[in-house]
Amino acid sequence: MKLKFIYIVLLSICFASCKKDSKNTNTDKPAEKLYPVTFGVSSFTQNSIPLSVGKQTNTIVTTATSTLKDTLDVLYYYLVDADGKVRSHIQQTSSASNFGTIKDSVAAGTYTVVFTGGKSGLQGINNTPVIPASAPLANNITFTYNTSSPGQYIAPWQDFFYKKFTVQIPTNNSNKQINLDRVVAQLQVVIKDALPANVASVAVFISNDLYDQNLLNLKTTGSENSRTFKMLTETEKGKSNYTLTTYTMAYGAPFKVTINCYDNNGGLLISKQVDDVTAQANKRTILSGNLFTPSTSSNAFNVSVNVQWNATNVIGF
Repeated sequence: MKLKFIYIVLLSICFASCKKDSKNTNTDKPAEKLYPVTFGVSSFTQNSIPLSVGKQTNTIVTTATSTLKDTLDVLYYYLVDADGKVRSHIQQTSSASNFGTIKDSVAAGTYTVVFTGGKSGLQGINNTPVIPASAPLANNITFTYNTSSPGQYIAPWQDFFYKKFTVQIPTNNSNKQINLDRVVAQLQVVIKDALPANVASVAVFISNDLYDQNLLNLKTTGSENSRTFKMLTETEKGKSNYTLTTYTMAYGAPFKVTINCYDNNGGLLISKQVDDVTAQANKRTILSGNLFTPSTSSNAFNVSVNVQWNATNVIGF
């Protein structure tokens, strides 16, 4: 009887110990406190003008006549932690009622915030949904307008804006106004002489244009020749001073620009190459000259830079 009583006591102690261990194992940790932050994107820095405006201004400001939607079709927001992992990501299109306002809930810490914006077609590569257990590395995300693999040529850039900064959470200022910087260069080609009636299309090739831009450092994974192709309307045929506008990220070194004109069957009618063209971010470079008649000044396109798109460089040909 005494031995049986000892067994019962020992079993009771073991049961109580196991129950206590089980309770400790299943205890939930308190939820991490999140702090609300709001970012507003409504204007652009660097002396620049909207493409539709002909006079110089100090900034592009969102007013009743010039809103964020006039300049951007899409806006991307990334919150990156100290380990370089994306902890939050929001994409907005200009059709959204809250376009330009980003609201997020963030745990305490130091973060890098990155905004990119541009026209329809701007896309993030390796842009996977944010999963806390396997958050993507921000350094693996790049942005591009090109939809195909590098080959003979790539699609041209369009307007592209960028901003990166560090934020400490919690912060005394939970509402921040963000100004985006234009980081693309604009190239205009002006054919001064009248286009012959048999010219059906014009193409502009830029050598060694950048394929994409890294989210964190704006570096590229490679470069290819880009092509901007335009079919002429009936009213443009036979006209002088035909202007083709495109964009480029190839402003790290001089590049070549090739201007081709084609007939209705795609046959090449004439080709002109302009060497050692230079461009800068947020500046407009203009190539102007004659293609079909001799130039009165030189055999080269004129190149110049105008400060109205922050600056414009005019190059003659």
